[in-house]
Amino acid sequence: MTKCIVESEGRLLTTLSEISEDDDATVKLCTEASGLLIQIERHNFFQIGKFLAWVLGVLKPTNAISQPQSMDMSTACQVVSTSPETSVKMNAGPNFIRHLLRMFHILQGGGEH
Repeated sequence: MTKCIVESEGRLLTTLSEISEDDDATVKLCTEASGLLIQIERHNFFQIGKFLAWVLGVLKPTNAISQPQSMDMSTACQVVSTSPETSVKMNAGPNFIRHLLRMFHILQGGGEH
């Protein structure tokens, strides 16, 4: 769902913008579309969504390993306890810290750079 939304960023922003300026739309609909557009842009909605999609992608292999019904609790605990380190090493590599620092900067109000 997150990936689908962030991949549709342009279409969503365009649609909200068009609705907010549509003379045939109700005042309430224009106001809601305009307000949502402002909130999305103000709170870095798509940048945060892209970061979350990236993190979920990094954790996907660990998630797949832990899904079988045959997995016992002991093995599941071991997979979960080692998953952040393993996932970062296997999937994120040197980009992990760069992505975290970028997201920290965005969340601190610095915006995209």
